[in-house]
Parts: sequence; C-alpha cells; structure tokens
Amino acid sequence: MSTKRKRRWAKRLGWVIALLLAPFVIAALFLSSPIGKRFITDQIAQVAPASGLRFEVGRIEGDIYGAAVLHDVIVKDPKGTFLTIPEVDLDWRPLNWLWSGIDIRELAARRGTLQRLPELNPGDPDAPLLPDFDIRIDNLEIDNLTLAPGVAGENAQRVDLTAKVDIRSGRALVDAEGAFGPEDRIDLLLDAEPDGDRFDLALDYNAADDGPIAMMAGLEAAYEARIEGEGTWKHWLGHALVMRRAQGEGARRFAGFQITNDAGRYGLLGQVNSPYTDDSILARALGPAVSLAASGTLEESVFDGDIAAVTDALDLRAVGALDLAGNRADALQANARLRDPDLLGETARFENARLSATIDGPFRDLTVDHRLTVGRLAAAETVNAENLAQSGIATYDGETFRVPLNVTAARVVTGSDYVDPRLTGGTMRGMLTYSGTQLSADNTAIAFPGLKAQLSLRGDTAEGVYALAGPVNARGLAVEGAGQVTANSKILVKFGPSIPWSVNANLSGVLSQVSNASIANLAGEEVRFDGSLGMGANNPIVLRDVRIGSERLYAELDSRIVGERTTLAGNGRHTEYGPFT
Repeated sequence: MSTKRKRRWAKRLGWVIALLLAPFVIAALFLSSPIGKRFITDQIAQVAPASGLRFEVGRIEGDIYGAAVLHDVIVKDPKGTFLTIPEVDLDWRPLNWLWSGIDIRELAARRGTLQRLPELNPGDPDAPLLPDFDIRIDNLEIDNLTLAPGVAGENAQRVDLTAKVDIRSGRALVDAEGAFGPEDRIDLLLDAEPDGDRFDLALDYNAADDGPIAMMAGLEAAYEARIEGEGTWKHWLGHALVMRRAQGEGARRFAGFQITNDAGRYGLLGQVNSPYTDDSILARALGPAVSLAASGTLEESVFDGDIAAVTDALDLRAVGALDLAGNRADALQANARLRDPDLLGETARFENARLSATIDGPFRDLTVDHRLTVGRLAAAETVNAENLAQSGIATYDGETFRVPLNVTAARVVTGSDYVDPRLTGGTMRGMLTYSGTQLSADNTAIAFPGLKAQLSLRGDTAEGVYALAGPVNARGLAVEGAGQVTANSKILVKFGPSIPWSVNANLSGVLSQVSNASIANLAGEEVRFDGSLGMGANNPIVLRDVRIGSERLYAELDSRIVGERTTLAGNGRHTEYGPFT
C-alpha cells in the first residue's frame, strides 16, 4: 500500500473516531456551560435515594471537571432541611471514577449550620459496612460548622475538622484533626501499607461531660483516650488507655488495652471497667470489669480469629469469621458459661449452665444452631429442675429473636411428696420470641407422665417482670393414703427480679379409687372438688371458695396455711350427720 493511500485511510479513521467521540465532547462542553451547570443542579435536586437524603445546590461556579465552588448547599431528610452550607469548595477528578474510584483533591465546607440531627429512612440491611472501591480525599475540611441550640446541648457549638483519607493501592491512610466546642478534641492517624512495611496508629481523644460529643452520644461523663505504639507492619506493639471522669469525681481508669499487629494478624488484650453501679441484671453481668481478648486477621473486610470476653458472671468465647463488607457471620462457633448462678437474682438460680452455638448468615437473617444445658435450676424458693437441656435452630431477622423450644428435664422437685414422683422425664415444646425488651411464648406445651400444661409467657426484661398463664391438667395422680386425683386448673404465675413470685389457680377435679377407709365412710367412693388457690413469697397459702361434693357430703370451705399453722372455716351437710359448720 502506497504512503498516500495509508494517509487517506488514517484520515478516514480519524474522522470515524471523531464522529464517535463528538456526542461525548458536545455533552462535556454543554455540562461545563452555565446552562449545563444549571442542569446539573436540577438533576442533583431530583436524586432521591431510599434513605430520604436529598441535596440542593443553588449554583455552581468554576470547572465541574476540576476546581469548583458550590453555593447555597442544602441537605434534607424526609422531615425537611437539617443542614445548610453557604459555600463548598470542590476540587476533584470525576472521570477518574472509571478506573481509580473517588478522587477528590479538596473538599471544604464553610460556615455551615446543622439545625438538627438527621432522621433517615432505614437503609438496605445488606449494604456493606465498608466500601469496596478506592477513596482518595487529599484535603477534607469542615470550617466553622455551627451546631444549632438543641443539637448538642442548650447552646450553639462550633465544629472545625481537617482530614486526609486515602484508601487505595494497598494503602489505608486516615489523618484527621478536629475541634468540637470549646473543649472536645480528636486527633487520629492511621497509615497502613503491608507492601511498604508501614503501620502507624495514633489517637488522642478528649471529650468533656457537657461537650457536644457527650451530648450527642448520650454520655454522662467525660472521657479521655490515647492510643500510641511503635513498629512496622511486620511487628507493631501499642497501648490504649481510656480515662473516665464523672461529674464531681476525678479521672479514673475506664479501659486499658495492649494492641499488636504481626504482619496483618491483629491482637487486643485488656480490660474495661463497668460504669454501672446499680443492681440491674446488666450491671451484675458486667461486674466490676470485663476482660477482653481478640486475635485475628482482617483481609478484604473479613475478620477471622478468636474473641473472648470474661466477667465475674459470664465467660464468652467465639472462633470464626465475620464478613464486615457482606454483613454476615460465617459459621462462627460460640461458647458461653455462666460463672455466677445467681445472675438473675433471688428469683432463679442457674447452676452449671453452658451454651454452645454455631452462628451463620447475614446479620439481619441469622441462624443460631445451639444447645443449652443447665445442671440445676432453682426457682420460686421451692422448685428445682435438674439436668435441663434445650436445643434447636434460633433465628434473628434484625428485630426479633425466635427460639423453637425443645426442652427436656430429667426431674423437677417441688417438695410435694404427692406431685414430685410424677415430675420426671419432662418436655417443653413451643416458640419463644424476644424483641426489644419483650419476651413471649404462646401455647407452650409442657408434659410429664400424667401431667400436661399449655402455658403462655409474657415478660419485660427491662422491668424485670414475667408471667405464665394457661391450663394445667393431671390424670390419675396417685395421692398416698387417699386415692387417685384427676384435676384441671388454670394458673397465673408471676415472678422476676423486681417482683416477689406468686401463684394463683382456679382448679376442679375428682378424687377416685379412694383407698382411705375414713374418707370412703365419710364421703363415699368418689369426691369432687373445685376452688381457687393462692400462694407467693412471704404470703400464706390460701384456699378460697372450695366446694367438696360426693354422694354423702357437700361442703363449702376457706383455708389459710401460715407456716405450721392451718385454719379452716366453712359449712356443709352430711347425709347421715346433717348440717355442720
């Protein structure tokens, strides 16, 4: 092919390429024009993500592909405007998104006003906790942001923050410095690059008990925190110390940790002192301090390792993987042991209680394949259950735990020589649900030889109040020296750490196959009865409106049993002896 012909084909190819690129060039020129910038601001206002967060820009000045100034920026949630920023300086490279992620050279928001905290719609539960794209922000600045009165206390507060963020090409860099109100300060440096054998981590944090951070977070004390260490990516050793200063008190050690990084395997070892001093279940579970230990890797947003938390009351251990980007657990093996049998207070004592579980699935769609065993459960002062076991696959949907009940009990002891021989080999079947602080189970079937119950549970873990109600049936219950009892009852049992236990029951039944000659001569071969029973902590056993009827006897009785003293009052009629009181 001649040189002239080659030039002609090159010219033709150039025109083809130019024609193909022309629409993109025209679009780029249009968007950089005043009309195009107005079009962009209109499109920004039309963006409506599911969270309800929306942006409005008054006007754009400068180069939309480089350095620009956004004027009169308004940020809204479903309830309206919550943030206004008169001026935002933006210097970025939007086209770099196609091959290198977010590329911002400068982002500065000046003289903004946060009127209130945003209230967004619930987000996608499957959205990743960590980003899966590169982020580069060379200079992020929040200059003179005003927190309006009511956002962080009664008075207005000022916030100033500068930061550098670079998460790309195997390096994670976050360098931030901020001032919140007159006293709150935070300085953070994280610079990790495995290939460059670089690892720097430092944090200085100081927040007053009446500062904006404490007010927005709901903290009731001032906190000071410092993390520092030395080394490289291959070996780094650091320490963290957190001090807590409540109102009217000096600074006290709140938490202390040793932090290590050995070529990407992170370690944490230390203690957190409990801030609770009351007698709540949470305070007793945490005790004076919680000892924590963790060791594992964090690669591609997946933590894989061991975690342990030990208090005076509990011993918790877990081994496995947590995918922080996918928001899921990957067959995490967990084991727990109750160290304090009296954790729930005087209402119930759990001896030798252990839990083993496999936790798997998305955080908002978890399955928990578990087995719980209790050597001995002592409840209501006189009731003891021995060798309890519960197993099944519980689920969690982000709001509610559902636990299918599959409980077995080797033996239950009440102290009654008449009932206890029947309370062996018991089972319980049903569905337990827990949402917020509400605990419930409907139509739970409880069965022992000759005894059956269909009970419903309601409880409030915050208030410490629980109740059981439903029918209880007994068939052919042998009563030594009397005969066999078949009875039906409806019971209501209340108990919990914050209330004394109580039992109320309406019951009716029949005593048959009477083996006691005195009863047979007085009443006959079959005796029917009904009435109500009440008993509870520090209360007498009370029988009310008891009616006894047989072929020879009819009586209406009330009775009270206080300690070893029993009182009985009533009246009736006997076919042979006549009326009596």
